[in-house]
Amino acid sequence: MKKLLLFTVSIIMLNCSNNDDTSKTFLELYGGTAWAEDELGTNNILIYRFINNTNTPYEEWAYYFDFDCAQYSLMTSEITDDYISGTYIVNRIIDNSNKLVIEYIDPMSSLIHMDTFTITGETMTVKQEIPGVDSETFTYTRYNQNVDDINICN
Repeated sequence: MKKLLLFTVSIIMLNCSNNDDTSKTFLELYGGTAWAEDELGTNNILIYRFINNTNTPYEEWAYYFDFDCAQYSLMTSEITDDYISGTYIVNRIIDNSNKLVIEYIDPMSSLIHMDTFTITGETMTVKQEIPGVDSETFTYTRYNQNVDDINICN
């Protein structure tokens, strides 16, 4: 009986001490991490940094080596006015569980786009798709440099 009680207590302790990341959202798990993809054949690099905030889930830098600077943008989950085309851009999070899925409307084509971010270890994949039309998948690796030090283009 004593052995059975010890076994039961040890099982309970093991279950309680496990790091349960399954209950955390994608943004909770990866907020603060940065990911980079070299655009092959160019002098550019695209960098994402996730933010644990559903209103502003990530930042993006398009770095141009030829100019030693980057274009910066902050993705917001809201309706924004696009002054170039006069249309509205609607960004919204569809899924923030073990992956991040963001839907938005392209202001130039008015087509709905979906970006799906998944991370396994040191690799992130981004599937960019126009449902029923086209899709493309990109691979990123963890970016360990300080993105706050990137020179922003004027």
